[in-house]
Order: sequence, then C-alpha cells, then structure tokens
Amino acid sequence: MAKTKTVYVCSNCGADSPKWLGKCPNCGEWNTYVEEIVTKEPAVKRPVPGIMEGNKIRPVLLRDITTEEEARIDLKDDELKSLIVLLKAKKRVIFEGLSLPKKEHALSIQREQLRNGEEIYIENETLFLGTVNPGSYVYCHDNVYFLNTVKGTIIAMNENVKIYGHDFQKAQIIINQQSLHDLTTSALTSVYYKDNQIKAMKEDGYENDCHYIR
Repeated sequence: MAKTKTVYVCSNCGADSPKWLGKCPNCGEWNTYVEEIVTKEPAVKRPVPGIMEGNKIRPVLLRDITTEEEARIDLKDDELKSLIVLLKAKKRVIFEGLSLPKKEHALSIQREQLRNGEEIYIENETLFLGTVNPGSYVYCHDNVYFLNTVKGTIIAMNENVKIYGHDFQKAQIIINQQSLHDLTTSALTSVYYKDNQIKAMKEDGYENDCHYIR
C-alpha cells in the first residue's frame, strides 16, 4: 500500500521542509511555504530463488541443490600444435604463399614477450607468438615463425635455419656469421642462408637479396 506524507515547499525557489517555516532559509522570502502531499510507492521486492509451492517460493538449502557437469572445450598446447601443422599442410593459412618446410613433428609454442636485455634459445621448430623488442635476442636451432613484431636480433645457430615473419621493424638477422641490419618489411617474408649469403623471399614467391626488402 502506498504511503503519504506532508512536506512544505517554497513557492519561490522550490526548497522543501518537513515543517512550515515563516521565512525560507534558501531564498530569504517570507510566507512562501505551501503544504503538499507526497505519495511514496512501496519498494518492489525481488523474488528469492527457490522452489515454487503454489504461489509461494520455498528457499532451498545449498546442500540440496543438484549440479551437472557441463562439457567444455579445452584447447591444450598439443591440440594447438596439431592445428598449426594442419594449417601449414592446407595451403599455409597463416603464412600464405611462403614455401614452408613440411615436418612430421608438431610445432612448439612460445608466448613470451622479450624485453630489452632478455634472450631465449629455441631448440625446435617454433611458432613465436610474443613480441621481440629492441635489445632482445632469439637464438634459433630450428625454424621459427614469428606472428608478432620483431624489432630485436634473431640469430640462427646453423645455416639451415629459416626465419619467417610478417612484421620486421629494424630487426637484425644473423645467419652463418653474416649479419643483416635494419630489416624492415610488412610483407610475409622468409629469411634464410643460400649461396653464401642471406636471402629473403616475400609472399609473392620472388627471391630477393635482403637489402631490397621493404
């Protein structure tokens, strides 16, 4: 049921008071308060979860609530590796157009973000998800596929290693003691050692000397 109460409101400035005042303390006018009736609606009660019994809800104890197992998809690293291998086999969805070597073993996954002064050693063929920032070093014993920005130094530990990426920004690539400085390209690119020098091939399949990659 709605409740009513009486308030007094100044007709000059709108200030209200629970009792009548001769002078409004807000605007200073005299004899401006008039009586008003205010109706207050009762608050709507929220329903309490439980079991319906007729028109009433009976609360249920926590120990009486039954639960069910819900099937969920848990994408583990092994499944992700298998997915990457499948993508490589199916026309290279990630590195479309590049001639990627096909190996039977799954890729390793590396998520680390490398900061200035940090280094990491890659032993197996690896999908590198983190950013390689300036002043950081990646030592590669096998092929590495960089899905993020490379601004640091990539060092191939043997001349058969290939480096793949799509966002090199003034990166340094070292293969077989030869060094390529300030490699900058936004095209999908593979960098490797061939004919006693560092080579690069862009996504169009055209092999270039790295000095011309932009």
